[in-house]
Amino acid sequence: MAFFHQRNEEAEEVQIRETVCLGHGYGLARLGGRGLQRVPPSTFGSADKHGNAFTATGSMPMPRRLTLVALLALSAAGPLAAQPVPAQPAAPASARAETTLLRLSETGEVTRAPDELRLNLRAEARGRDAATVQAQVNRMVQAALAKAGGVAEVRATTGGYWTNRDGESREWTASQGLSLRATQATPALELAGTLQGDGLLMDGMAWSLSPEAARAARQEAGRLAIEALRARAAAVAEQLGMEVAGIRSLSVDTPEAPMPRMAMAMRAQSAAAAPPPASAPEEVTVTATAQAEVLLRPRS
Repeated sequence: MAFFHQRNEEAEEVQIRETVCLGHGYGLARLGGRGLQRVPPSTFGSADKHGNAFTATGSMPMPRRLTLVALLALSAAGPLAAQPVPAQPAAPASARAETTLLRLSETGEVTRAPDELRLNLRAEARGRDAATVQAQVNRMVQAALAKAGGVAEVRATTGGYWTNRDGESREWTASQGLSLRATQATPALELAGTLQGDGLLMDGMAWSLSPEAARAARQEAGRLAIEALRARAAAVAEQLGMEVAGIRSLSVDTPEAPMPRMAMAMRAQSAAAAPPPASAPEEVTVTATAQAEVLLRPRS
Protein backbone atom coordinates (compact mmCIF):
# COMPACT_ATOMS: atom_id res chain seq x y z
CA MET A 1 0.00 0.00 0.00
CA ALA A 2 1.36 3.49 -0.91
CA PHE A 3 0.57 6.84 0.77
CA PHE A 4 0.95 10.40 -0.52
CA HIS A 5 -0.10 13.86 0.71
CA GLN A 6 -1.55 16.85 -1.14
CA ARG A 7 -1.73 20.32 0.46
CA ASN A 8 -4.65 22.72 -0.38
CA GLU A 9 -4.23 26.31 0.62
CA GLU A 10 -7.93 27.17 0.93
CA ALA A 11 -10.95 25.27 2.07
CA GLU A 12 -13.44 24.40 -0.61
CA GLU A 13 -16.61 22.49 -1.05
CA VAL A 14 -16.55 19.20 -2.90
CA GLN A 15 -19.22 16.71 -3.72
CA ILE A 16 -19.09 13.42 -1.80
CA ARG A 17 -19.51 10.63 -4.32
CA GLU A 18 -18.75 7.44 -2.36
CA THR A 19 -17.93 6.48 1.20
CA VAL A 20 -16.12 3.42 2.43
CA CYS A 21 -15.72 2.40 6.07
CA LEU A 22 -12.11 1.96 7.18
CA GLY A 23 -12.69 1.08 10.83
CA HIS A 24 -11.32 2.85 13.92
CA GLY A 25 -13.88 5.64 13.40
CA TYR A 26 -12.69 6.77 9.96
CA GLY A 27 -13.88 6.41 6.40
CA LEU A 28 -12.89 7.09 2.79
CA ALA A 29 -14.75 9.64 0.73
CA ARG A 30 -14.47 10.20 -3.04
CA LEU A 31 -14.27 13.97 -3.34
CA GLY A 32 -14.93 15.20 -6.86
CA GLY A 33 -11.95 14.40 -9.05
CA ARG A 34 -9.44 14.38 -6.19
CA GLY A 35 -9.71 10.71 -5.40
CA LEU A 36 -10.30 9.18 -1.98
CA GLN A 37 -9.72 11.09 1.27
CA ARG A 38 -9.65 9.77 4.83
CA VAL A 39 -12.20 11.66 6.97
CA PRO A 40 -13.53 11.15 10.51
CA PRO A 41 -17.02 9.70 10.97
CA SER A 42 -18.22 12.99 12.49
CA THR A 43 -18.01 14.41 8.98
CA PHE A 44 -20.92 12.21 7.77
CA GLY A 45 -24.43 13.06 8.86
CA SER A 46 -23.33 15.93 11.21
CA ALA A 47 -22.68 19.70 11.26
CA ASP A 48 -19.49 21.68 11.56
CA LYS A 49 -18.88 24.45 14.09
CA HIS A 50 -20.45 26.96 11.70
CA GLY A 51 -23.66 25.01 11.53
CA ASN A 52 -23.15 23.55 8.06
CA ALA A 53 -24.85 20.15 7.72
CA PHE A 54 -23.08 17.22 6.01
CA THR A 55 -24.54 14.11 4.41
CA ALA A 56 -23.20 11.23 2.34
CA THR A 57 -24.50 12.91 -0.79
CA GLY A 58 -24.20 16.57 0.10
CA SER A 59 -21.32 19.01 0.05
CA MET A 60 -18.85 19.78 2.80
CA PRO A 61 -16.02 22.30 3.40
CA MET A 62 -12.59 20.78 3.45
CA PRO A 63 -9.75 21.84 5.75
CA ARG A 64 -6.64 23.54 4.39
CA ARG A 65 -4.47 20.46 4.88
CA LEU A 66 -5.96 17.70 2.87
CA THR A 67 -4.61 14.17 3.11
CA LEU A 68 -5.21 11.89 0.18
CA VAL A 69 -4.83 8.13 0.43
CA ALA A 70 -4.08 6.07 -2.61
CA LEU A 71 -4.05 2.31 -2.81
CA LEU A 72 -1.53 0.45 -4.90
CA ALA A 73 -4.31 -1.55 -6.60
CA LEU A 74 -6.32 1.58 -7.69
CA SER A 75 -6.93 1.97 -11.39
CA ALA A 76 -5.90 5.08 -13.38
CA ALA A 77 -9.34 6.62 -12.76
CA GLY A 78 -9.05 5.91 -9.06
CA PRO A 79 -11.74 3.20 -8.39
CA LEU A 80 -11.25 0.78 -5.55
CA ALA A 81 -9.36 -2.37 -6.44
CA ALA A 82 -11.51 -5.45 -6.82
CA GLN A 83 -11.34 -7.89 -3.96
CA PRO A 84 -9.79 -11.33 -4.79
CA VAL A 85 -12.35 -13.96 -5.75
CA PRO A 86 -12.21 -17.05 -3.54
CA ALA A 87 -11.35 -20.34 -5.25
CA GLN A 88 -14.34 -22.30 -6.41
CA PRO A 89 -14.84 -25.61 -4.60
CA ALA A 90 -14.25 -28.84 -6.55
CA ALA A 91 -17.21 -30.47 -8.16
CA PRO A 92 -18.92 -32.89 -5.81
CA ALA A 93 -18.25 -36.60 -6.28
CA SER A 94 -21.87 -37.13 -7.27
CA ALA A 95 -21.25 -35.03 -10.36
CA ARG A 96 -18.79 -37.60 -11.65
CA ALA A 97 -19.97 -40.80 -13.29
CA GLU A 98 -20.17 -43.60 -10.72
CA THR A 99 -19.08 -47.17 -11.44
CA THR A 100 -20.22 -50.46 -9.94
CA LEU A 101 -17.87 -53.39 -9.34
CA LEU A 102 -19.25 -56.77 -10.45
CA ARG A 103 -17.50 -60.06 -9.58
CA LEU A 104 -18.23 -63.03 -11.83
CA SER A 105 -17.08 -66.61 -12.31
CA GLU A 106 -17.85 -68.82 -15.29
CA THR A 107 -16.68 -72.28 -16.40
CA GLY A 108 -15.96 -73.58 -19.88
CA GLU A 109 -15.91 -77.30 -20.66
CA VAL A 110 -14.82 -79.38 -23.61
CA THR A 111 -14.64 -83.13 -24.17
CA ARG A 112 -11.99 -84.81 -26.25
CA ALA A 113 -11.34 -88.36 -27.29
CA PRO A 114 -8.09 -89.56 -25.65
CA ASP A 115 -5.24 -90.04 -28.06
CA GLU A 116 -2.61 -91.77 -25.91
CA LEU A 117 -2.77 -95.25 -24.38
CA ARG A 118 -0.64 -96.31 -21.45
CA LEU A 119 -0.24 -99.89 -20.28
CA ASN A 120 1.60 -100.78 -17.08
CA LEU A 121 3.02 -104.30 -16.79
CA ARG A 122 5.18 -105.96 -14.16
CA ALA A 123 7.77 -108.73 -14.32
CA GLU A 124 7.73 -110.73 -11.06
CA ALA A 125 9.42 -113.89 -9.74
CA ARG A 126 9.38 -115.81 -6.40
CA GLY A 127 11.75 -118.38 -4.94
CA ARG A 128 13.95 -119.45 -2.06
CA ASP A 129 17.05 -117.84 -3.49
CA ALA A 130 17.21 -114.06 -3.96
CA ALA A 131 19.75 -114.16 -6.78
CA THR A 132 17.68 -116.66 -8.73
CA VAL A 133 14.44 -114.65 -8.60
CA GLN A 134 16.18 -111.41 -9.49
CA ALA A 135 17.92 -113.02 -12.47
CA GLN A 136 14.56 -114.30 -13.64
CA VAL A 137 13.03 -110.82 -13.46
CA ASN A 138 15.99 -109.33 -15.30
CA ARG A 139 15.63 -111.78 -18.18
CA MET A 140 11.89 -111.11 -18.48
CA VAL A 141 12.34 -107.35 -18.64
CA GLN A 142 15.20 -107.56 -21.13
CA ALA A 143 13.10 -109.78 -23.39
CA ALA A 144 10.12 -107.44 -23.10
CA LEU A 145 12.22 -104.41 -24.03
CA ALA A 146 13.61 -106.25 -27.03
CA LYS A 147 10.13 -107.08 -28.30
CA ALA A 148 8.86 -103.54 -27.65
CA GLY A 149 11.80 -102.16 -29.63
CA GLY A 150 10.49 -103.98 -32.68
CA VAL A 151 7.17 -102.09 -32.58
CA ALA A 152 7.71 -98.56 -33.88
CA GLU A 153 4.37 -97.22 -32.63
CA VAL A 154 5.13 -98.14 -28.99
CA ARG A 155 7.47 -96.47 -26.49
CA ALA A 156 8.61 -98.73 -23.66
CA THR A 157 10.11 -97.51 -20.38
CA THR A 158 11.04 -99.37 -17.23
CA GLY A 159 9.68 -98.55 -13.77
CA GLY A 160 10.64 -99.27 -10.18
CA TYR A 161 12.53 -102.37 -9.08
CA TRP A 162 12.11 -103.95 -5.67
CA THR A 163 12.96 -107.18 -3.82
CA ASN A 164 11.29 -108.48 -0.66
CA ARG A 165 11.42 -111.56 1.58
CA ASP A 166 8.31 -112.95 3.19
CA GLY A 167 8.74 -113.53 6.93
CA GLU A 168 6.54 -116.65 7.12
CA SER A 169 7.34 -118.51 3.89
CA ARG A 170 10.95 -117.26 3.81
CA GLU A 171 10.54 -116.79 0.02
CA TRP A 172 11.99 -113.95 -1.97
CA THR A 173 9.97 -111.84 -4.36
CA ALA A 174 11.53 -109.63 -7.03
CA SER A 175 9.61 -107.28 -9.32
CA GLN A 176 10.17 -104.54 -11.91
CA GLY A 177 7.66 -102.38 -13.77
CA LEU A 178 7.39 -101.84 -17.52
CA SER A 179 5.33 -99.11 -19.18
CA LEU A 180 4.11 -99.03 -22.77
CA ARG A 181 2.85 -95.83 -24.39
CA ALA A 182 1.28 -95.45 -27.82
CA THR A 183 -1.06 -93.19 -29.76
CA GLN A 184 -2.38 -96.16 -31.70
CA ALA A 185 -4.18 -98.73 -29.60
CA THR A 186 -3.84 -101.84 -31.73
CA PRO A 187 -0.02 -102.22 -31.81
CA ALA A 188 0.23 -101.49 -28.06
CA LEU A 189 -2.52 -103.95 -27.14
CA GLU A 190 -1.04 -106.69 -29.29
CA LEU A 191 2.40 -106.18 -27.73
CA ALA A 192 0.88 -106.22 -24.25
CA GLY A 193 -0.86 -109.52 -25.02
CA THR A 194 2.45 -111.01 -26.17
CA LEU A 195 4.23 -109.90 -22.99
CA GLN A 196 1.44 -111.34 -20.86
CA GLY A 197 2.04 -114.64 -22.60
CA ASP A 198 5.71 -114.34 -21.59
CA GLY A 199 4.73 -114.15 -17.94
CA LEU A 200 4.39 -110.40 -17.29
CA LEU A 201 1.48 -109.17 -15.21
CA MET A 202 -0.85 -106.36 -16.26
CA ASP A 203 -1.00 -103.68 -13.55
CA GLY A 204 -3.28 -101.25 -15.35
CA MET A 205 -4.43 -99.60 -18.55
CA ALA A 206 -5.40 -95.95 -19.04
CA TRP A 207 -6.21 -93.56 -21.85
CA SER A 208 -5.29 -89.88 -21.67
CA LEU A 209 -4.68 -86.81 -23.78
CA SER A 210 -1.23 -86.28 -25.21
CA PRO A 211 0.51 -83.08 -24.07
CA GLU A 212 -0.30 -81.34 -27.36
CA ALA A 213 -3.97 -82.35 -27.29
CA ALA A 214 -4.31 -81.44 -23.60
CA ARG A 215 -2.85 -77.97 -24.22
CA ALA A 216 -5.24 -77.31 -27.09
CA ALA A 217 -8.21 -78.52 -25.04
CA ARG A 218 -7.30 -76.24 -22.11
CA GLN A 219 -7.04 -73.25 -24.44
CA GLU A 220 -10.45 -73.98 -25.92
CA ALA A 221 -12.02 -74.43 -22.50
CA GLY A 222 -10.50 -71.13 -21.37
CA ARG A 223 -11.88 -69.36 -24.43
CA LEU A 224 -15.37 -70.70 -23.73
CA ALA A 225 -15.13 -69.62 -20.08
CA ILE A 226 -14.19 -66.05 -21.04
CA GLU A 227 -16.98 -65.85 -23.61
CA ALA A 228 -19.49 -67.03 -21.02
CA LEU A 229 -18.17 -64.46 -18.55
CA ARG A 230 -18.50 -61.60 -21.02
CA ALA A 231 -22.05 -62.63 -21.92
CA ARG A 232 -23.00 -62.85 -18.25
CA ALA A 233 -21.51 -59.40 -17.50
CA ALA A 234 -23.44 -57.85 -20.40
CA ALA A 235 -26.67 -59.50 -19.23
CA VAL A 236 -26.26 -58.23 -15.67
CA ALA A 237 -25.43 -54.72 -16.90
CA GLU A 238 -28.53 -54.74 -19.10
CA GLN A 239 -30.70 -55.83 -16.20
CA LEU A 240 -29.36 -52.95 -14.07
CA GLY A 241 -29.75 -50.37 -16.82
CA MET A 242 -25.98 -49.98 -17.09
CA GLU A 243 -23.19 -50.89 -19.49
CA VAL A 244 -19.80 -52.57 -19.18
CA ALA A 245 -17.04 -49.99 -18.73
CA GLY A 246 -14.12 -52.44 -18.58
CA ILE A 247 -12.54 -55.39 -16.78
CA ARG A 248 -10.38 -54.58 -13.77
CA SER A 249 -8.94 -58.08 -13.25
CA LEU A 250 -9.20 -61.49 -14.90
CA SER A 251 -7.87 -64.96 -14.05
CA VAL A 252 -8.29 -68.24 -15.90
CA ASP A 253 -7.68 -71.58 -14.18
CA THR A 254 -7.36 -74.73 -16.28
CA PRO A 255 -6.53 -77.77 -14.14
CA GLU A 256 -4.94 -80.83 -15.63
CA ALA A 257 -7.33 -83.28 -17.25
CA PRO A 258 -8.25 -86.11 -14.88
CA MET A 259 -6.75 -89.50 -15.57
CA PRO A 260 -9.18 -92.39 -16.13
CA ARG A 261 -9.11 -95.06 -13.47
CA MET A 262 -6.61 -97.83 -13.99
CA ALA A 263 -7.88 -101.31 -14.62
CA MET A 264 -7.26 -103.96 -11.98
CA ALA A 265 -4.17 -106.08 -12.33
CA MET A 266 -4.51 -109.39 -14.11
CA ARG A 267 -2.22 -112.35 -13.90
CA ALA A 268 -0.63 -113.78 -17.02
CA GLN A 269 -2.13 -116.90 -18.47
CA SER A 270 -0.58 -119.58 -20.59
CA ALA A 271 0.86 -118.60 -23.94
CA ALA A 272 -1.78 -120.57 -25.78
CA ALA A 273 -4.60 -118.68 -24.05
CA ALA A 274 -3.24 -115.13 -23.99
CA PRO A 275 -5.27 -112.97 -26.38
CA PRO A 276 -4.40 -109.27 -26.33
CA PRO A 277 -6.33 -107.12 -23.84
CA ALA A 278 -9.30 -105.12 -25.11
CA SER A 279 -9.77 -101.39 -24.67
CA ALA A 280 -12.80 -99.11 -25.03
CA PRO A 281 -11.68 -95.58 -24.06
CA GLU A 282 -14.06 -92.92 -22.79
CA GLU A 283 -13.84 -89.23 -23.59
CA VAL A 284 -11.81 -86.94 -21.38
CA THR A 285 -13.43 -83.79 -19.99
CA VAL A 286 -11.31 -80.63 -19.72
CA THR A 287 -12.59 -77.59 -17.81
CA ALA A 288 -11.45 -74.01 -17.32
CA THR A 289 -12.75 -71.42 -14.85
CA ALA A 290 -12.61 -67.68 -15.53
CA GLN A 291 -12.97 -65.18 -12.69
CA ALA A 292 -13.16 -61.43 -13.26
CA GLU A 293 -13.92 -58.07 -11.68
CA VAL A 294 -16.02 -56.10 -14.14
CA LEU A 295 -16.69 -52.34 -13.93
CA LEU A 296 -20.21 -51.17 -14.80
CA ARG A 297 -21.23 -47.54 -15.43
CA PRO A 298 -24.54 -45.77 -16.08
CA ARG A 299 -25.64 -46.12 -19.65
CA SER A 300 -24.62 -43.10 -21.71
